[in-house]
Amino acid sequence: MTVLDRLQMPRHRRTAGWIVGALIAVLIAAWTGTSTPVLLQQPRVYILTIAGNGSTTTSNVVTPGANGSLINAIGCTNTDTAAYTVQLIRIRSATNQVMATFSVPASSGNTTSALRYSALTATNFPDLPTGQGQTLQLIFEGSNGAADTVEFTTSAVTSGKTLTCFLQGADF
Repeated sequence: MTVLDRLQMPRHRRTAGWIVGALIAVLIAAWTGTSTPVLLQQPRVYILTIAGNGSTTTSNVVTPGANGSLINAIGCTNTDTAAYTVQLIRIRSATNQVMATFSVPASSGNTTSALRYSALTATNFPDLPTGQGQTLQLIFEGSNGAADTVEFTTSAVTSGKTLTCFLQGADF
């Protein structure tokens, strides 16, 4: 759209973009409890490797920043020839809340014929909103809120094999 096209547009349509932008800024300020928006500040990559030890494993993988964290990618690899069921659990106020259960296929990311498993999908998280670029996003509260922590749990990983999951995102 050219500048001339924009000027010929009815006035109410020209100001709509400014109104939407201002509304978003107000909502961010209201959500964070400050008059200054809290934007993503610190990129994070959390990596969890579960080595085979023959027992069920639960491991803390994310402790959000003070103002919370956003996760926009979860990937898992598996060196075993067997698939593993993994649960993503949010812990809030000592209460475990299972957010998703998914299966990491055999040899995912370990051979050229089996790609790394992408767990943050609409199939595993059907109710999540999408962010810019239509990517799914998980948001966890930090110590300024309810202080979430995030864990993965899985059945016993075969001795000598590993299951590795990474989460990519940022702290607010």
